[in-house]
Amino acid sequence: MDNLSSKQLKIIAREHEVKGRSRMTKPQLVEALEDLNITLEDLTVPELKLAAKSRGIKGFHKMQKEELVKALTTPNIPGLSNLTFKVLKAVAQEHGIEVTHRMTKSQLVETLENIDIILDNLRVTR
Repeated sequence: MDNLSSKQLKIIAREHEVKGRSRMTKPQLVEALEDLNITLEDLTVPELKLAAKSRGIKGFHKMQKEELVKALTTPNIPGLSNLTFKVLKAVAQEHGIEVTHRMTKSQLVETLENIDIILDNLRVTR
């Protein structure tokens, strides 16, 4: 639930009739919804898509519920798309990923994101 904005949390809180939601801070909204045992899996596809859109998740409009939940719970890897293709290729190869000559930069970024490579743990220079 921490992945959602305050506005999104308030919409969900309204749907679940949480009293005092309009005056709650984001942490209070998260706590109130968690107290009701509401998880991402309990949200509707439109709610999940709204959350995915606000997080900048690409391709969210084509995703099904399970994919949306996974995308929202997977840590966002900041800056990966800012690396050059050459650096991305080197990182991929270090992790045993075969990079073909037909692979685009966006495909390479997606591949690296899918295996949860966190840039903070890499000593990569741009």
